[in-house]
Amino acid sequence: LHRDESEQDNGGPTIRRPAGLAREKRLRRRNALMNFPGLRAKSPGPPSDRPIDRSTNRPIDGGRRARVSYDDARAAALRQVARQ
Repeated sequence: LHRDESEQDNGGPTIRRPAGLAREKRLRRRNALMNFPGLRAKSPGPPSDRPIDRSTNRPIDGGRRARVSYDDARAAALRQVARQ
């Protein structure tokens, strides 16, 4: 059976996953990190050269991308003032 070159079968059916599946997976992976406060400050950004606070395992100046709770922000502000 002769087939046109143009419609030749390249290795079987292509699997189409529903749109947005990859995005969903990516978000799920990111949210999984959100449950571990230690990882959270470090996760997406480049590793920082800031000193890390051993008790909370976060950069002391509150890492740029970390989500900081109100108490942490307040503590950081007080720490900044104390440093001056």
